[in-house]
Order: sequence, then C-alpha cells, then structure tokens
Amino acid sequence: MTILFKAMVQLGAVSAILLSLANFSFANTSIKPDFVVACSIVQRHCDLIAQSFSKFAHLNIATVKFSSGRMFEELSSVNNDIDAWIGGTAEHHLLAAKNKLTRRIFPTDLRSLVEWSVDVWKNSDNRAIALYSGTLGLVSNTKLLRIKDIQAPECWSDLAIATYKQDIILPNPNKSGTGYMLIGSLYQIYGHKEAKDLFRKISGNIKQQIGSGHDALLTIANGEATVGVGFAHDVKVLQEEGYDIRFINPCEGGSQEIGAVSLSSQSNKKVIGDLFIDFVLSENLQNELANSNFYQSLSNINTRSSKIYTEDFPGKSIDYQMYFFGQDQIRKDILRYWNES
Repeated sequence: MTILFKAMVQLGAVSAILLSLANFSFANTSIKPDFVVACSIVQRHCDLIAQSFSKFAHLNIATVKFSSGRMFEELSSVNNDIDAWIGGTAEHHLLAAKNKLTRRIFPTDLRSLVEWSVDVWKNSDNRAIALYSGTLGLVSNTKLLRIKDIQAPECWSDLAIATYKQDIILPNPNKSGTGYMLIGSLYQIYGHKEAKDLFRKISGNIKQQIGSGHDALLTIANGEATVGVGFAHDVKVLQEEGYDIRFINPCEGGSQEIGAVSLSSQSNKKVIGDLFIDFVLSENLQNELANSNFYQSLSNINTRSSKIYTEDFPGKSIDYQMYFFGQDQIRKDILRYWNES
C-alpha cells in the first residue's frame, strides 16, 4: 500500500490535529467527526469500511445511512455535512455528478481496477468510480409460498399476474436506487407501451412500497409479503442468517447493478477524501470486505473472486443501460410513468 502511505504522509503534513484523534472510536459521538461517510450499502459493511479507514488513517469517522434516491436530496442540501458517499446504484451517482453535487476524483491506481469500474469514472466526468457489481432479480418467501400453495415468480412479467395481488412489497423507485433500477429494467426489456401497461398491473399487486431496497427485502424475509425484488448477494447473506427466502434470476434476465463511490462537492476535506477513495479501491480493504460476507463482485483485479457471481451463476443477464437511465430527464420521465400507473 505504498501509494496510500504517500497519501498518509500528505495528510499528516496538512493537519496534525486530525491525527491526534486516533485514540477515539469512530462511533464516539462526543467528538466532532473528521470525516462523514454516507452509506447506501448494508450497515455492517458500512461500519466495517468506516472502522478500517479510521484505524488506517487515525481519524474519527462517522457514518449515516441513506438510500440512493435520498442521497441525491441530501447532497442537494446546502447544509449537509457529508464528505463521501459509498454504495448505491451508479445511476444516482451519475445523476449527482451531472448536477455537480460530487467533485472530481483521481484514483492513484486505475490500472488495478476492472474495466466497468473505470468506465463509471470516465462517464461521470471523473466524479464517481465503481466499487462493486451484483445482480437484481426476484425474491420470494419460500415459507409463505408453501402455506399459500403458490409458485414463485419466474419472470419479471409475473409481478403483474393476479396470483400476487396485494402480496408484493417493492422498494419505492422515487427514493430507492433498487426500485428505480427495477422499473428501468422493465422499461428497457419491454419498451415504452408494454412497460407502462406492466407498471399499471404491478401497481395493482403492490401491498407496500418502502424507501430502501434492503429494507424492502427484509420485509419479504420477515414474511410481511410473499414476493419482492432484491440482489442475489443480499439474499445469500439473509439465507445464511436463517431466513426462508429464495432468489430467482428472471427469465428475461437479471439486471446488473454497479455500485459506486463519490465525494461531495461541498466537502472541504480534500486530502482525506482522496485518501478515502484510494483506500476503498485498494486490494486490502476489498479483500477485508470479501472475507466478511460481502458477496458482490469487487472492482480491484487483485481482490478475491465473488463466491456467488461465478460462471455457474444461473440464468442470463440483460445489458442494463445505466448511463441512459442515469440521465436527469429520463429519470423524471420513467418515474412519472410509474407514479401515474
């Protein structure tokens, strides 16, 4: 980690006061944090990143949790204290970049990153870079399927059939990156006219819409409804925790999520921010995540391979057009079609 060490030397030269906070836990709320990380990933992985960076940089790190859609609102606020944003669908990072809510970043070791990670950086005016990828698909509570004697949905279009009336919980696309990715995928697969018809039929089956994709997934795991959507890597973790849920890669193809990391344009912590970007993209941090049931495919080429996203991963994938759906006007139009359904 020679490059990171050089950044640490620069950090020390800029502010010895920050380093004096090394003995405090990042969770110590009596101390004003040196750096605030907003997370759109599972809290325990957010905490792992914060704790590791705190230990590495000898800084007091605070974390806050927001869905991807909510993050756009937070970054737009003139009073936000956010320095970095990690996780959440790349479409929202791209949207923030186009609105200059995030600043340009220049990772020091782009050669160690996979192509899809660097592509996000190039297509965001250098304001975001990809950390991980995963697959969005259908999720069912297997216990409720048995009780109700119904079959799990096999295709995205099955969300529209009467079998699941008032038995679907979805993340709200207006607030959740997962929810927006779902309706974007349907729009891409089925086209304007058929997708709008699907939106209408699916809306009639929805029991509830929830602001966060992971929170919506948890309601399915807890048996509050039978059917929903989620990422294969999140379902795997819940299965290991004993929940009776099942992931199905839809017959039309699962959607490939890319999760990104950005720095707030309002933050004045430039040196720490640059260090944070290099840290989360490093082989060391990403292997630490991989060893902690972070099942996504990670962006550093030297990181251990995903346990689930292998050549044997079932089904096919669509080439989800995140750069198209990351456009401001397109997002407004797609959301309008959904909200009017």
